[in-house]
Amino acid sequence: VKIVLSNILRAESKLVLAKYKPKVVAITGSVGKTSTKDAVYAVLSKVAYVRKSEKSYNSELGLPLTVLGVPNGWNDPIIWIKNILKGVWLIIWPHKYPKWLVLEVGVGKPGDMRTTASWLSTDVVIVTSIDKIPAHIEFFDSREHLIEEKSGLIKTLKKNGLLVLNRDDEAVYGMKSKTKSRIVTFGTSPESDVMGRDFNIYYNEAGLPRGITFRVEEGGSSLPVFIEGLFGQNHVYASLATLALASGLKL
Repeated sequence: VKIVLSNILRAESKLVLAKYKPKVVAITGSVGKTSTKDAVYAVLSKVAYVRKSEKSYNSELGLPLTVLGVPNGWNDPIIWIKNILKGVWLIIWPHKYPKWLVLEVGVGKPGDMRTTASWLSTDVVIVTSIDKIPAHIEFFDSREHLIEEKSGLIKTLKKNGLLVLNRDDEAVYGMKSKTKSRIVTFGTSPESDVMGRDFNIYYNEAGLPRGITFRVEEGGSSLPVFIEGLFGQNHVYASLATLALASGLKL
């Protein structure tokens, strides 16, 4: 039943994407996917109608659910029937549809990314970082096998697509050889196209931490960045990835 349901939703999603032609940003990696997705959404939603993957909607079912804008039906067959009908309705009748989709794409087993690549075409692919011991590694022969699986998302890029890579992660940066598309890199390395430096915690007058500050350098320009209410390196990298996307797309 799950396989039949997945096939129906994927087929509907492919038709919906062909009809409404949104720009698609797909994000993968084993660390930082969600924070990067949220950062990209925060920026793009200021200039356009955007939809992002909700919660952990990054699976073979989750991606079509995001494209169709419907909820997970779990074990309720009525909801799944409504979801399928909503997909049909989107296809046959014009709707106001997002201009951008920001999708978090995960893999749980070998072949998952190949399935995704069979129906999804992307304008931007962002690869965040790969853990030394990534999640779901037990289903793969090795870390290299998992990295190869994740790199399969790059095959979804359209001819004029943009690939955004973490320059600080050797495994991720090595994916540059997988495409002839334009590449923009981000990280703390001086070789990064969009480089972050001078990371600090920002305190208010009472001495309480308010957020993080750092500088971003790109093409000879330097920009101060302040993120209020958030702490941690993952938010810095998420911001750098988003600024790299904005630079690459000339937003």
